[in-house]
Amino acid sequence: MARPGITVIVSSSATVGPPGPQGPQGEQGIQGVQGDGVPDTVDAVDRQVVTYNGDEAEWGYVESVFLKVQNDEGSTLSAGAPVYARGISGNSILVGKADANNSSKMPCIGLLLEETSYGATGEIITAGLFNKTISGLNNIAVGDTVYVSNTGGLTTIRPTDPSDLVQNVGVVLQTNGDNIQKMKVSAIGRTNDIPNLDTGKFFIGGPIGDISPYTLPTADGGVDQFLGSNNDGTVTFKSITKIGNFEFDTTQTPGSGQDDYVLTYDNLSGKISLEENGTGGVDSVSGISPISVSAGANPVVSISSATTSSAGSMSAADKAKINGIEPLSDVTDKDNVKSSIGSMTFSDLSLQVHRPTDWILLKEGGSGGDLKYVPFSEASKVRSDGLSSDGDYGLGSQIWYHSNTTTTAGRIYYLNTSGSWTIASASAPNTGGTSLLAVAAGSNSGTDGMILNGFVYMNGGVPGNTGLPIYLTTGTAQSGGFPVSTAPSSAGEVVRVIGNKVDANVLFFNPDQHFEIV
Repeated sequence: MARPGITVIVSSSATVGPPGPQGPQGEQGIQGVQGDGVPDTVDAVDRQVVTYNGDEAEWGYVESVFLKVQNDEGSTLSAGAPVYARGISGNSILVGKADANNSSKMPCIGLLLEETSYGATGEIITAGLFNKTISGLNNIAVGDTVYVSNTGGLTTIRPTDPSDLVQNVGVVLQTNGDNIQKMKVSAIGRTNDIPNLDTGKFFIGGPIGDISPYTLPTADGGVDQFLGSNNDGTVTFKSITKIGNFEFDTTQTPGSGQDDYVLTYDNLSGKISLEENGTGGVDSVSGISPISVSAGANPVVSISSATTSSAGSMSAADKAKINGIEPLSDVTDKDNVKSSIGSMTFSDLSLQVHRPTDWILLKEGGSGGDLKYVPFSEASKVRSDGLSSDGDYGLGSQIWYHSNTTTTAGRIYYLNTSGSWTIASASAPNTGGTSLLAVAAGSNSGTDGMILNGFVYMNGGVPGNTGLPIYLTTGTAQSGGFPVSTAPSSAGEVVRVIGNKVDANVLFFNPDQHFEIV
């Protein structure tokens, strides 16, 4: 700028002169406020960070992790309330109160630091030390696990309802028994416990751990039972009583003496039962008069007589209704037929079951045995199976129905001079040691029979070793009639082998016709 009164002439071809001397230094400005700066690293420890405690910066550990949230519940949320995520608004996560009984309000993502009204922003702690007091709980102890409750709060009691989700969110560090004063917050963001199940329920495979619709029993079942559905969602232990449309007779109990029995289906009862081969298990018969069979566990067969007949006591029309039965000669001893056939009764019987040639009717199994047709070749066989009671005898035994002496089944008798039976003893020749011997098959020698030879179930058992000879005892009427394993040795006693031991109760009774008097 030109000074006043001085004319400056500038030439376009003039050169710039050298710079003038530097002017004096100006005044110093006002100094700014000094900052806190970074603390000296000499005070730091590995994995610490710079934190601000409200007064100054310092080195310290990260004790808690916080997130900014906005209350979207619709009402005020209290401090310590567990919250779940409902979305986001700007930099704030929208939250509502978590509830273990509502899967749409789980999982919990943190605990609210301060009471926060609806629409206001606040902070939640997701991990670390929570120093706020949480009230409304009872019987709290240090170390208790803290869960999200099924009423929308916190609890130290694990939720147990099958519809509850189970999420623990921390551990109690300090308490006065009714309030949580300090707790460690953890396990945020997922339901990390095994869900509850009703008694008997179980998980099945699937991406979300589906629960089976069936309920299992909680106690063990019986031997040979299996698990079966009741068609109502429950599964119980069952015995096999039905296969398809076929039902088994569960009143029967298989046992000894049922060898060679067969399963028989009865169309009238609709059941399958265990029956002796050839008996059939009929409960009732209709439409084939004059034969009738009574119902019950022990059915009785009855045959009525006809007023007129061209074939014994049956009319020709009635006879044609019965397969496998032909008229034969009359049976006059009806009472004997009835007693020997057990539960079958006959009225004016003039019929006999038709059978193939060379078959024979046998009674087996002792005084309770059944009459049974078998091929003649089978009749010559000797068997010892199925013997379980005193006086039972096996197939092939020789039975003599004689006299009507009262007897004790399974005891040894001799035929006395009057033609009746007396308890046998080897104490002397005239007490049965040298006489005809037999074992009583029942309580009466005439109706139950006397066993002359065969496998017999003995009263009181059979002493000695299996396979060795057995002798007649020297006892009196009360103690006689039993087998012994030691031969008599006193003067006047009779030494006579009466058979051989088969097992603890069965004797092969075969009295020797030779004997020796001591």
